[in-house]
Amino acid sequence: MSSHQSLEDNLYRDSDRSNLKADAAHKNVHPLEPEDQNVPEQLHANERHHREGAVDAHESGQSHGNIRERRAHQGGHQNEHGHESHSNEPSNAPEVMEHNIDRLANDLPNLVMRALKYFPRAQNFVNKLANNPAYAEPTSPGRVGILGMVLGFGLAWSAMMVLILPRFARFYMWIASMCVFQILEYFCMSLAQPRSLSSKHILLFYNRYSLLGIAAACVEYWLGSLFMPKVKAVFGIFGFLGLLMAIFGQTLRTVSMLTAGNNFNYDLAKEKQPGLKLVTEGVYKYVRHPSYHGIFWLVVGQQVLLGNPICTAVFAYYMIRFISKRIAEEEQGLLKIFGNAYADYSKRVPVGWPFHLAAAQV
Repeated sequence: MSSHQSLEDNLYRDSDRSNLKADAAHKNVHPLEPEDQNVPEQLHANERHHREGAVDAHESGQSHGNIRERRAHQGGHQNEHGHESHSNEPSNAPEVMEHNIDRLANDLPNLVMRALKYFPRAQNFVNKLANNPAYAEPTSPGRVGILGMVLGFGLAWSAMMVLILPRFARFYMWIASMCVFQILEYFCMSLAQPRSLSSKHILLFYNRYSLLGIAAACVEYWLGSLFMPKVKAVFGIFGFLGLLMAIFGQTLRTVSMLTAGNNFNYDLAKEKQPGLKLVTEGVYKYVRHPSYHGIFWLVVGQQVLLGNPICTAVFAYYMIRFISKRIAEEEQGLLKIFGNAYADYSKRVPVGWPFHLAAAQV
């Protein structure tokens, strides 16, 4: 027997002993107990098995690693005894899309912090702000002041760029529209909920999906404008319609919040609170949840203004699903709080398209 073959035999024996130890440890017994009479026979049998398997794998061009991967892949599905799969991945396309969006949105803050590592001065500045009491909390005046300054500068800058670069006027009009929305949102909440007012009431930072949506809209707009200008021009003919949709949505949103007054809140009401009343006047006479309608037409109109067909479709679909679920939950709470008064109101006033199916979930 050659030295190479002897070394190979020793490796096989060591591997078999390791496998037997692992199996025995799983069964809570010592792997080489004197009472185990079958250890030598198992070693020789496994040695022969490994040699034959190595030859077969070499001849077929497959490795034991590929075989284990196949078995692991098959183990994720339902086996012949009816055991369920251990995979928690969503099954249908809408759930897959929402799952991927959730993962990306959850990773967004980490990606930003990783990017700051390449800019030490910016990272130090952010760390100082985070440790400063005037900026650390959402209710801190310093944080609100910085966000207000950024929004004011963004509004002025975008208005100026519309005149300087008319070719990309729609992009800067979109930025101006977002700044106006954030400013009016904070202003209305300062009237509705002054005691709980914080930087979170600037919706740009209230929901991380907002930042993800802004990034997606920018990417689609600039890719289309720079590399597919003719295609962009085709969708750009609806830009004026998108502007009207955005103005209508912003107006409806702001009027709804001002009409509701201190009854308006981002958090769903689960029990009746002092001073809470059912609002049925103004725009609430014509449609239930008008503020949701307003933000829907605002966001979709902004994407039509940009000429972003992909973002228009994705944003519309996602917002219909999200807002419909929220309306269904909110209506259950309102029925619990106001009882027959809200039931009569819901019979007189519709939810309205495109959220009309949400009423059927209550």
